[in-house]
Amino acid sequence: MSAPVERYNVTAGRPYTTRDGEEKRQWINVGRATKWDDGNISLEFHAIPVGAWWDGKLSLFAEDKDKAASKSERPQRSASVSDQSDDVPF
Repeated sequence: MSAPVERYNVTAGRPYTTRDGEEKRQWINVGRATKWDDGNISLEFHAIPVGAWWDGKLSLFAEDKDKAASKSERPQRSASVSDQSDDVPF
């Protein structure tokens, strides 16, 4: 059986404008991608973005192993509209 080599967060970038008129993007986690030692990649979706804002594009960000380990020790908090920032919130 294959072992996971790399893990990525699958995200959708939702554009928004700050009060100052600055264009930013809120990263919404929609799943996980896993690269296996045999070279295959699998995708696991927890949500599918919908709405006029979504352009059909998803982005992968390498999973932070330190944050992933700490998440298993505490309950997960999902991102909300009020968490609007350019930083990936996981």
